[in-house]
Amino acid sequence: MGLNDLTNMIIDCSRGLNHLHLNAIIHLDFKDGNTLVFTDPNGKRIYKVADIGGSPMFENKLMDFM
Repeated sequence: MGLNDLTNMIIDCSRGLNHLHLNAIIHLDFKDGNTLVFTDPNGKRIYKVADIGGSPMFENKLMDFM
């Protein structure tokens, strides 16, 4: 994996985790095996966070997770 792909993976996964957190979902088992990889028509790899089935959802989106 080149530096460009690695950078895209970090950005895509960070955006995915941020989206989950904004919706009060915490991914408890984030790892490379829980990341899906797609290729768009231009050949760019797109990374998606997967396997959130056991993740808790919190009612209070402003909950302090510490």
